[in-house]
Amino acid sequence: MVQIDRSPQRDGFTFSLNPLSMAELRKQWPELHPLPRVFIAFDTASDFEQFRGALYDQVAQLLTQLSESELRQLGGFEVIDPITRSKIFPPANA
Repeated sequence: MVQIDRSPQRDGFTFSLNPLSMAELRKQWPELHPLPRVFIAFDTASDFEQFRGALYDQVAQLLTQLSESELRQLGGFEVIDPITRSKIFPPANA
């Protein structure tokens, strides 16, 4: 499973691949060039919350440079708070 770290900023979130996930991607796909980070800005937190599921999918694909089906082959992805290490997405009941 690919782990993505989500760090809050004043006006959005910065997403980056967990270093272990980055290493695993490069091992499996040496030709791959994952992005170091993606920033998503929003006007209000509710703007982000309204679209978060779809945005997380898109962020994962942008960061990894993998398709949805390739991500599924790796066991999917999860979004983690890098400070608390708590899972943000997918929700526990998903």
